[in-house]
Amino acid sequence: MENKLILGDNLDILKKWTSEGKKEFIDLNYNDPPFNSNRNYNILFNPKTDTVEEAFRDTWSSIKYFDLLEDFKENDVRFYEFLKKLEVLLPTDSLKSYIITMGITYWYIYKMLKPTASLYHHCDPTTSYYIKIVLDKIFGFNNFKNEIIWKRIYSTGGVKSGNTRFGNNHDVILWYVKSKVYTFNEPYQPWPEDHFKKALEKGQHFDDNDGKGQYFWSCLSFASEKKIKELTQKDEIRYKSTAKYPEYKCYIKNSKGIPIGDIWTDILPLTPKIIKYPTEKPEKLMERIILTGSNKNDVVADFFNGGGTTIITAIKLNRNFVGVDLNHRALQLTYKRLDKLKMIAKENYYIEGIPRSSKDLRELVNKNIYGKDKDSKYALEDITTKWYLEKVQGNIKKSGDGSIDGRFSFIHNKKPMKGIVQITSSASKNHFKAFCSEVSKGTGDIGVYITFEDTLTKGIIKEAKEYGRIGDVDKIQILTFEDLIDNREQYKLPKDILLI
Repeated sequence: MENKLILGDNLDILKKWTSEGKKEFIDLNYNDPPFNSNRNYNILFNPKTDTVEEAFRDTWSSIKYFDLLEDFKENDVRFYEFLKKLEVLLPTDSLKSYIITMGITYWYIYKMLKPTASLYHHCDPTTSYYIKIVLDKIFGFNNFKNEIIWKRIYSTGGVKSGNTRFGNNHDVILWYVKSKVYTFNEPYQPWPEDHFKKALEKGQHFDDNDGKGQYFWSCLSFASEKKIKELTQKDEIRYKSTAKYPEYKCYIKNSKGIPIGDIWTDILPLTPKIIKYPTEKPEKLMERIILTGSNKNDVVADFFNGGGTTIITAIKLNRNFVGVDLNHRALQLTYKRLDKLKMIAKENYYIEGIPRSSKDLRELVNKNIYGKDKDSKYALEDITTKWYLEKVQGNIKKSGDGSIDGRFSFIHNKKPMKGIVQITSSASKNHFKAFCSEVSKGTGDIGVYITFEDTLTKGIIKEAKEYGRIGDVDKIQILTFEDLIDNREQYKLPKDILLI
């Protein structure tokens, strides 16, 4: 289960793992499910492209969750009845769907967490109080540790903006553990550079000039008799009549810094210019959570993977990972970030749900099991344009489209040009001719015909050459799945002519 990206519905994946007997392998789980009426999570890359932007909308469908809840009943009748009662109390249909769906999801996630594991649920104030009731039920009221407040933005409008309420500028992160024994590496902030000098001047810090350096008196609320005896012998403890507990000398050079509380204002949000994904969070935020709740070589999981910030940060901190997302583009972006990071070899992780070879893709085509409805005849086109081809947008129109499955644009000799793509599992002469005619009509300046190698004929290959060239590349290009997937080749664009 380590170092794995999974394309699919997280609930389907969790159900599958449960039926297979998988359990207790995750050390830290961070989730940031998309839910906020003030943010449009459905816009991803380009709203006009045929990607899976609708995935977020479908996740919290006010109809879908009814069946989901009834199907869950046989797993845990008591928890089912709890959710049914809670459903009546929730104010909106979208909130009902969110809370019920997340409740069932976390019921399964709980089984995958190690006894020493932690869960961090990221949300906003519109949902935090409701989801906490569900998490209290699953994890136990006493296993709730903190409500962390992260100040995600610093301004919600100027003086003239006409606000009618206080600015909403924070998110909530709920932290739960599974048992009394859990991983917690307490985080610290470094002391300000001039802190000790100022404190010494104010008499808040001291120096006995004994070579041990500066110190301050700190409350000793819990200590063994042995520790108290040791501090007394070193003359590093004092008792005050007005204090309940003794104080001890806390030497600055031995101090890790200032312990971080549950209000985080020191992590800057991402600016709109660098955000690659709607729900993307800064790596500094993920770094604090991962360092606090896990150790090296632990497994960090994110069931709403998004752009992959959790995964990328986990790798940088020498953790293993599991990332799940329903959106092709989300995993594609994560894959590209992994490839660019170069910290983990491609053979040391894999992507489940995306065929890794032309042979795997052929098996899925033959079995006809890929696609939302398990019988989609357009599945091959979708996965090819969304995963394997660079800078190609899938064609939204699925029929009467002139044999076009994808489009791309490029510049040649300072002129904007366009390309069209046709994808098929089995090439035929008539099918190929129909596609070539679209290029001849000017639908595209370049045509890319993609199929499996063994379905090509010499006649098709010869006819493609007869259409001539644009610049230094063929006007009609034939690209096999074997080259596209196994050899990672792409269609070719003409080079600009250099005028001397």
